[in-house]
Amino acid sequence: MTSFLLTAFFACSTSTTPSTNEQRFISLHPSVTETLYALGAENHTIGRSDFCAVPERVSTLPPFGTAITPNFEQIAMAEPTYILGDSSLGQHQEALSQIATVKTLPWLSIEDMKVSIQTLGEITNTADQAKTIIRDLDNAFANPPTPKTDVLLLLSGSDITKGQLWFIKPESIHGAMLEASGYANSVPKGQNIPQMSVEVLLQLNPSVIAIFGDNTTPTTEMKTKSETLRALESLTAVKQGHICLLSLNNAFGTGPSIVDNVQQMKQQLDTCLQ
Repeated sequence: MTSFLLTAFFACSTSTTPSTNEQRFISLHPSVTETLYALGAENHTIGRSDFCAVPERVSTLPPFGTAITPNFEQIAMAEPTYILGDSSLGQHQEALSQIATVKTLPWLSIEDMKVSIQTLGEITNTADQAKTIIRDLDNAFANPPTPKTDVLLLLSGSDITKGQLWFIKPESIHGAMLEASGYANSVPKGQNIPQMSVEVLLQLNPSVIAIFGDNTTPTTEMKTKSETLRALESLTAVKQGHICLLSLNNAFGTGPSIVDNVQQMKQQLDTCLQ
């Protein structure tokens, strides 16, 4: 149905192909958008996803939906040369390919990031800048230090009173950030769904519990959740006073700024555990 609608749209459209050969990118993934700006390709970036917010100046770009729910008509009218996103964009590959070249970029691990950043560097003719970003990632993540102790990174959006505890998986990009900051993940590898109950938390019994949120998350909200955890007096983290609050800039982002967030995470955890 989508393909039929797009065909009909082009048949009725009076728009013409841009006279310039300049590349025009629409990014439907926040991390891809952040990377385009880090590469210096912002002048060729004409659109973003509804959720792109980093860097702040990206807000001046028009939104075109998301990789899961792209705005086909608006994208077609913008006449991009490339439509970029993560693997979830693949479900719309056939339809979007009628508009422009579609690139689905893996973005679930540090290795994924490096491959995708290299690809973006090739597409945008910024290979040298891409190499610099990849080198920074290698410096931050390639040789993690010996962990000081284990930490459970509990998302600030968890509803502890309802037993809905969302956590950072060790195989994820944020799990790699924790490891690079000098701490081990309390959660074993192989967890399919990053959620646990209070009963599982008590069995896991982490040495440290860090409530992990963005710097836009109200401090009172995070403190309330830390107090709820402190009621679980049998937990080692509670007994040792190791309930920490981690508040990072763009905490849940997975663009090049994660290099800076590794240092933020380390400093805040070190300070909490002093």
